[in-house]
Amino acid sequence: MNRRTTRKSRLSYATLVSAGALAVALNVAPSSVAIADAIHRAGVVSAPSYAKADPYDGRDGRDGRDGHDGHNGHDGHDGKQGPQGPQGPEGPQGPEGPQGPQGPEGPQGAQGEISTYTVSATETEGVQGVVTATAFCDDGDFVTGGGYVSTNGNITTNGPVISVTTQQQGWQAVQQGEAQGVTVYAICADNPPPHV
Repeated sequence: MNRRTTRKSRLSYATLVSAGALAVALNVAPSSVAIADAIHRAGVVSAPSYAKADPYDGRDGRDGRDGHDGHNGHDGHDGKQGPQGPQGPEGPQGPEGPQGPQGPEGPQGAQGEISTYTVSATETEGVQGVVTATAFCDDGDFVTGGGYVSTNGNITTNGPVISVTTQQQGWQAVQQGEAQGVTVYAICADNPPPHV
């Protein structure tokens, strides 16, 4: 650089400093147009700068593959049993179910034993030649048979009978004619309490 160039550079710097000082004294911010005009008058021109491209700046790579699923974890421990809950309300009654099929007939039971006893009654006096004799079983027992004994006369009735007042069962015989009396017998099935 020769002396003339150096002087011109100093003059340009002085011009810039003078322009900046004047802007400060006037409390005015120097605009880019004013500064550019000062530089042009000073004969200083700055060269444009260019950014150098990075030779290693390539394209984005492809996304990698998804990794494998991890193993399932171990089962956790069973929790503690909770407290018993309150009893729920009673539910409504369900509908009636269908009738079931009839069951098979059961086996025949053993033949029971019937205890019997015999009672008798004798009548010798009658009304208008008619003598009636009746022998009754105990209350609650059943008459199973009977008969009579007569020496004379005509037997018009010989069979079972039921008392109208006590509902007791028995046997009755009726004799007509020259009657001298009749004795009647009733065979009864003994139900508890036993006959005495």
